[in-house]
Amino acid sequence: MLAYISCALSLILFLVVVLLLIRPLCCRRRWKLLYLFITAAAACKIQLLYLLGGRESYFTPHLEPAILIPANWVWLVIFFYAPLLLLLSLLLGVLRLTLFRKTEKPRWRRIGNRLRAGLLVLTAGTVTVGMYNSLQLPEPEEITLSLPQLPADSAPLRLALLADLHADDIADAVFMQGVVDITNAQKADAIVIAGDFVDGTVEQFGNNLEPLRRLSAPLGIYAVGGNHDVYSGLSEWEQFLTARGIRFLNNEGVQLTDSIYLAGVRDEAERRFSRCIDRQPDYREALRNAPTGSATILLAHQPATFVHPDNTADLQLSGHTHGGMMPGLRSLIALANKGYVTGHYSRGERQLYVSRGTRLWSGWLFRLFNSAEITLITIKGVGHSN
Repeated sequence: MLAYISCALSLILFLVVVLLLIRPLCCRRRWKLLYLFITAAAACKIQLLYLLGGRESYFTPHLEPAILIPANWVWLVIFFYAPLLLLLSLLLGVLRLTLFRKTEKPRWRRIGNRLRAGLLVLTAGTVTVGMYNSLQLPEPEEITLSLPQLPADSAPLRLALLADLHADDIADAVFMQGVVDITNAQKADAIVIAGDFVDGTVEQFGNNLEPLRRLSAPLGIYAVGGNHDVYSGLSEWEQFLTARGIRFLNNEGVQLTDSIYLAGVRDEAERRFSRCIDRQPDYREALRNAPTGSATILLAHQPATFVHPDNTADLQLSGHTHGGMMPGLRSLIALANKGYVTGHYSRGERQLYVSRGTRLWSGWLFRLFNSAEITLITIKGVGHSN
């Protein structure tokens, strides 16, 4: 179904640019044919990469970064440019019928073409900035959360939160080693990873995640899977990462300190994925062994699970949304995630923190006014003096 939608989108993008930009151009036919070919290639990026050999995954092809990064750039340019071009053309049409009716047609056509070309340059520049941002190492970000369920005199706990590593052909072992170095430098008591480790199989990208064995924290490294891990063969990845010192909390928990119980729940994607029919998220089971009087922290990849009726955790840590990635899109992603897209939320005495992600899925390499993060969360009781 998604493949058909992507084909329809490609056709729409192609037609908009051809009809509103290429057709009105004042140039020779051979140049128009060249522009037509470039537009077709940009609009059909997903389909072309699939045909080039990225057949393991329709939306995240297994190809060289030298192909993937430029292909993503041209597709993002046309994706943003087409609706902006449509709006500009409508505006020009209104102005032509009202304020500029007496302007000569050839002159008006030149003005329109220059504005369309200028908009294309502006769009390309913005996409370049957004892609550059998306390829950078994450920045450490410190926050403090006070839990009413914790005794005021309990020692603060420092958690390093990672989410959405999305190892693939672009996010290689060098990138992951950078993430490990930044994370270890925070000297957290424990490290938690909120899913979406990878986009591909262990055979393809095991080496990319090998540096995670160097993560170090006194109280351990804990994780849950995300929807992309489910699509990539979560069982195999759990075995691979467990052998490298990462403990998966699959509908279970661990007493992290005397007063804090850390639990994890399987991802909601496992309810829908046929190969995971015997594995379901179970919030009650995940929190069942939490001792009376302990504050509970739940790792759950998708923030929308915060409102699940069986979820009674005092604090939930999630990823999945990548912080919305950019203005405008952030609102749409919030709608798809019960309003939770980035940062800190509260619901009564319960709290949620949604990471912007340690990286991005390579199907959408774009961040604007939105940076990747490694979050150092200090958790303390209300009224704690430090």
